[in-house]
Amino acid sequence: MKKIFILSIIINLIFSLYVFKAFADTNVELSSRAVSYLAARQDLNGQIDSPSITDWTILAKVASGQSIDDNLLNNLKNRIGSTAEVSLTDLERMALAVIASGNNPSTFNNVDLITKIKARAVNNQLGSTAFVNDDIFGVLALVASNQPINDPIIANSLLYISGSQRADGAFGLTTSGA
Repeated sequence: MKKIFILSIIINLIFSLYVFKAFADTNVELSSRAVSYLAARQDLNGQIDSPSITDWTILAKVASGQSIDDNLLNNLKNRIGSTAEVSLTDLERMALAVIASGNNPSTFNNVDLITKIKARAVNNQLGSTAFVNDDIFGVLALVASNQPINDPIIANSLLYISGSQRADGAFGLTTSGA
């Protein structure tokens, strides 16, 4: 429950920073308070509650104009060194955090996250055919890393994503009901 609460803070922070620019003064204050809350939860190794919360915090800090401290960046480096057994969405999230921190996801800590993401492409989409979120975050990570939009993995994943859209226009976590 606590992880969901913290994740919702981060998502709301990112959303508010990019969508509601008209309320800039209010957003700056709220963003500052949210990032301060997250910083207070950071341990000595740079982690904030969990690896996923730590990565999303990097994105939130950058979105709010704050710098990434060395502990956060070192935590990310240490985790990226051991990516053999992680899920595709973990790789995608880490690549987005690396990009947000101003680093290259193809060379960060001598690991090529982009190649690892692309290696998970099967059946003209990324990851599991049962889920859409792995495709969405994969496309975000690949495009953010300056991969060409006409790259077959991106193009096929975009087709898969659009084909998974529900009749009401929404996208679910899974492809059932599309």
